[in-house]
Amino acid sequence: MALEGINIYWSRTDKKTFNKGTDIHGEKWGIFVNAVQDENGMAAPKIIYFTNAKNTTFNRSHNWELHRELYYKTGYTYYSDWKSYNKNTIVYVTKGWFYSDPKESDLDFKETSAHEIGHQLLLTYGGRSYSYTHKSTSGPTWIQQDPLPGTKYPENTEEIDLMKYADEEIPVDYHDRVVLSKEDSLSIIWLSKIEILSLFFIFSCILSCSHKNAENNREIVNYYNGIVLDKNSITALPNVSVKCSLNNNVIKTVLTDKRGHFKISDSSLNTLNIQEQRKLIFYKEGYVSDTIYTTQRIPQYRQTKNLNSNHFIYKIPDTLYLQKIKFE
Repeated sequence: MALEGINIYWSRTDKKTFNKGTDIHGEKWGIFVNAVQDENGMAAPKIIYFTNAKNTTFNRSHNWELHRELYYKTGYTYYSDWKSYNKNTIVYVTKGWFYSDPKESDLDFKETSAHEIGHQLLLTYGGRSYSYTHKSTSGPTWIQQDPLPGTKYPENTEEIDLMKYADEEIPVDYHDRVVLSKEDSLSIIWLSKIEILSLFFIFSCILSCSHKNAENNREIVNYYNGIVLDKNSITALPNVSVKCSLNNNVIKTVLTDKRGHFKISDSSLNTLNIQEQRKLIFYKEGYVSDTIYTTQRIPQYRQTKNLNSNHFIYKIPDTLYLQKIKFE
């Protein structure tokens, strides 16, 4: 899965670049990476299976010259400092226990692998400061790795740089948009072309990644709640069908009102189980339908007090934008 993660997030395919490809001297290119295991390759982190144990800052995935470890975290993990977490987080509600579904664990591990091993790439062609600071988006040293205030994720259908940090909650479509940037991808070709890939074996990245997501102080409720707008006119969309699905079984379907607002409540929902991952499916004739996962696992290296990125479960409603279907 570590190799697969590199292949997925280092490759600049049409899908990952929203059909834009990679412009090289005015021509559109697709760049595909095929990582293989080789004893003569770059230094590889030790992979550790981690479950049913206490989670601390010492078992976070990291990749530096004296200590290289990639953690595959799944099942139940315990956070002994749960009282210091926001009272609305799942860890606080369950008094320290957090459950990671295997599918979420796989997704998280693949992306984390691509990011951590990517630091050796940044170090080789950009230098230590370039790598330490996550391309000028985090603290200046391998110890101070928090995102710089004001750093943001790109909006809408723009790529998210695999190697950059942001001082805000992870977007709901993060894993669909995150990819190795054009300059980092071309640097692999550049390093190969002038035959200095051996530098990967000489240099190492003194790095232990950490990330402090913006503290989420919004109040969690026991229903799903949101507003749907037209993406172009930014006006409310009434009569949008919103289906709530768990394990491919539709729990409930509602329509947005004239303000574009919807609310999905059910006797089985409470502030604990509403934080389990469900799908909200949005459909309106004439618009491109959209599916949102209400809970998305935050990559390991971006975690501090927030372990999930939640959507549409707050008293203050989240907003979704639907795009009109274009006909030629």
